[in-house]
Amino acid sequence: MAPYYHHVQGWPEGPQRPRNKGSRPTEMLYNCTLLLLTLSFIVFEILIAHSEGLPSNSDLVQKLDRASRFAPTVFPVIYALVVGGAIRSLALWRLQTGERVHLLDLLLGSTSVGSAIGTQLERKFTQIDLTSISLLVLWSLSPLGGQASLRVTNYQDFPIIERLNLSYVDFSNASFPYGMGYGDIAPHFDNINSAFLSSLSTPLSVRESPMDPWGNIKIPVLESFPGYTDQIEWVPISGYSETTPYSSLIGVPVANIPRTGVTEFSLETAYWNIRCPKYRPAHTSKDEPWWEEVDVPISNSGDVELICNKTISDKSNVDGVVTRRTVLLVRTRESDVVRRCHDKNTEDIPSRQLFFQSQNSSRTYSEMRASCTLKTTYIEALVKCHGWDCGVEQLRRSRRPQRHRSNYTVLDYCPDYNNVGTNAITSTGIFLKNFLDATGRYSTSTVGLLDGYIFSPNRPFSDLVSSKLYYDLSAVGNESFSLRLSQLLNTYFSAYYNYNLTFESHPQSLAYDKRYYFDLNPITEVIGTNTRLETRFVFSRGWMAVLVLSTSVMFTSGIVKLVYDLKIWIPDLLMNVSTLLRGSMSHCPNLPFGGTTLDDSDRSRLLKDRMVRFGNIRAEDGSAGELWIGELAEDEGHVTEVARDKTYW
Repeated sequence: MAPYYHHVQGWPEGPQRPRNKGSRPTEMLYNCTLLLLTLSFIVFEILIAHSEGLPSNSDLVQKLDRASRFAPTVFPVIYALVVGGAIRSLALWRLQTGERVHLLDLLLGSTSVGSAIGTQLERKFTQIDLTSISLLVLWSLSPLGGQASLRVTNYQDFPIIERLNLSYVDFSNASFPYGMGYGDIAPHFDNINSAFLSSLSTPLSVRESPMDPWGNIKIPVLESFPGYTDQIEWVPISGYSETTPYSSLIGVPVANIPRTGVTEFSLETAYWNIRCPKYRPAHTSKDEPWWEEVDVPISNSGDVELICNKTISDKSNVDGVVTRRTVLLVRTRESDVVRRCHDKNTEDIPSRQLFFQSQNSSRTYSEMRASCTLKTTYIEALVKCHGWDCGVEQLRRSRRPQRHRSNYTVLDYCPDYNNVGTNAITSTGIFLKNFLDATGRYSTSTVGLLDGYIFSPNRPFSDLVSSKLYYDLSAVGNESFSLRLSQLLNTYFSAYYNYNLTFESHPQSLAYDKRYYFDLNPITEVIGTNTRLETRFVFSRGWMAVLVLSTSVMFTSGIVKLVYDLKIWIPDLLMNVSTLLRGSMSHCPNLPFGGTTLDDSDRSRLLKDRMVRFGNIRAEDGSAGELWIGELAEDEGHVTEVARDKTYW
């Protein structure tokens, strides 16, 4: 040992052979750990690509989402360890074999993002070359890769279209619920009258909405749209700014509508279309002589007289009810009933006639009389539901072959229902009696709901608790009277026909009482589509490309570091070469004297083309060598390459 060495604990006591990092297990473990960390991001990318299209709530997607939140912090750290270490290993390997000062200082000064930028600033960007640009680009992938690992994950709503079976109460195929005539009917009217009165007492916003209070779908009056003709294929409901008049305030019950998504389907239905061209004061109506035959006086024992199948002189039959306030009669011929039931080829069969007269014993206002026709309008409606918020989008006359023509109504007791007995014959009068009963039109002490709605649909109950006895119905035009009377009768028949189904409110199925419908099925099934948006996992192609590029560079750098660490036999050095050359004039005979006051950045610039190496500075005399940095022996310097079979102090 040389006598001028001071003893330091742990300092080698004699010459030793050089070692590469392959002989250092901790270094190899460190390199392998860096590669595994890099591989974890590659696995992350593969899982992201594999998970595209999975629902957002799936377990794998949730784990990837959580991982992406930490990735922007973890990725730059691992990238700096791997890429910075690879650059440093490359610099040490080039220093071992011999390289220009410029490249060595550039590499050792660019082992992180900050140092790479700082090195260029120290050089005042005067030595920009391809290597400098490459290093800057290389380090720019560190923040980009971190951001890409966060932004690569995304979510997108995809439309999922499903076909589903829907069922609804089909009024276009309805028959009179003759089961009303059997047993105790009081429970029936608890449901029927409750639905009827509730629909009339709802706020204006509900009455004008496309659904009734229980979620049933209301059908607009097709004939009310301006300019409508039978030649028009579809009438878009949203195309009109006027308040849409509905045929009934109680809608069509529909089952199995999903609570989410957009459901679209078509349904066939029907409503009564009442037209009253003759609506005028009773004392001016002298062209209905048959009226006197049925204008029976009210007996002292009650407030109502029921008329069932009364034959008058012109051989027509009259059904209806006469009260102290209202006369409501339906007139037709038996032969016309048979034709309406069976003749499907012509529309010239006389319609059933409906007569209305308001009774006003005080003569405060004129008694009004209306002579109307009663027909059935068959409708096909396109319905669109946003969740449970449904409405008719388009409307047209039904193109489906109907069992009956438009002159037919369910009040026609057709022969194919003869097995129901006399209930069919008396059903019309009973229906009208029940209707007037529900409107409270028997009493003489208060104004009735029937007159109240005809006079003011928005305030039908406003005067029921006052002392007002009559409305001036002459102020109502015949078009308004026709529409409002149609709405009342259709609403009551909807409550009548729906029975308990009115209150189901978005049911999964429609369970009806077969005895009530006398074994006739009131339900029709239809195929609809439900389009719902399902949030699914997707990834950004652009950010994925950046992440793949950054990860590939990081993985390649890890391989480069591992390979070059096995080739490096010189000790691990921490300083840049410009600093190491200070005071090394004996090993760098070609370097100029002095310059000790220059900054390392200036020294690096001035010495950029000098070739140096870290090697043996002792003569090749067979004795142990000594390792230091200096000029290459082949360039008139003193430093030779390290030989792995020799020993060094």
